[in-house]
Amino acid sequence: MTRSGWLNASRSNEVTRKAAVMAGFRPILFLLLAGSLGPSPLPSVALSYEGYLMFSVAVKTAKEAEKLMDITEQFDGVTVMSEPLHGKITLAVARDTLDKLRSEVTGHGMKINFVHGDLQRLIESTTTRAAGPIDKRSMLPSDTSVVDHRQYHRYPEIVTMLHQLASHNPDLMEVSRLLHRTHEGREVTYVQLHGNTSSRVDGTSDKPAVVIESGIHAREWITPAVQLWIVEALLAGYRSGDPTITTMPS
Repeated sequence: MTRSGWLNASRSNEVTRKAAVMAGFRPILFLLLAGSLGPSPLPSVALSYEGYLMFSVAVKTAKEAEKLMDITEQFDGVTVMSEPLHGKITLAVARDTLDKLRSEVTGHGMKINFVHGDLQRLIESTTTRAAGPIDKRSMLPSDTSVVDHRQYHRYPEIVTMLHQLASHNPDLMEVSRLLHRTHEGREVTYVQLHGNTSSRVDGTSDKPAVVIESGIHAREWITPAVQLWIVEALLAGYRSGDPTITTMPS
């Protein structure tokens, strides 16, 4: 995302366009998940941060944050890892760039703090997966559960899991893509969940739909994971007759 994008982020137009597309679906569904904004499933190429360190820079004002962005754009070996949060911005910095960056940052009255000395090892420690089959204890107690909820999954894996869930629950779940693409031309996968009964003769419902978005930002890892859990939990609860869930659908 560009500097102006995250300093002045506004998603109202995008949400409005999505709502207009969703309004055209035949039933009003009890849950409509529009999320996982990522590219179409393609071979994954892992980005390496070998030789990078992690630092945080304290910023007190929007002007300082903007100045820091100006500084980072001067160096090829610097990647902004986070938006301003609690008065600091996190950076990935190549070793051969560190001295020049530190000089430039401190020269403008900002303080740069060491966070981690090996960013690549840090990433690997949080993404290494256990060998062997999925541990059933990490999955929901359902015959149709397909998601290992102890792991973060890549976009192609998430899409595959959604289609697997839909194949197990064709009367309750549909997976498709929005007609419109994102600003960067990426496809948007959406999930429709609905009950297998209707309150109207024509198969529609007057109940409101719930829209949940996820994967909006490039490094937004947790929301797709939450989406997967919500989908499985609702499907399992509906199948088991949980009244909290069965009273929700049309």
